[in-house]
Amino acid sequence: MSRSAVFLHDRDKYLDFPDPRAEGEAIAALMPAAPSATVAVVPGAGHYLHAQSPDEVAAPVIPFLANLESVRESRQ
Repeated sequence: MSRSAVFLHDRDKYLDFPDPRAEGEAIAALMPAAPSATVAVVPGAGHYLHAQSPDEVAAPVIPFLANLESVRESRQ
């Protein structure tokens, strides 16, 4: 179960990642929970993906948070 996540955009006027998924996986590899970190690319989102594409960001975030909640409950 993943306890870390990287959420990226694929259209950013400040950071130009040729391959956002590869960039996200490289960032995730640096996390303590690697290699189980969740990596999600939000299509059409820019630098402020949470503000520019809230529904598209919520799609991978909500299941990730639900998973964390189930992990927490299983430890109690």
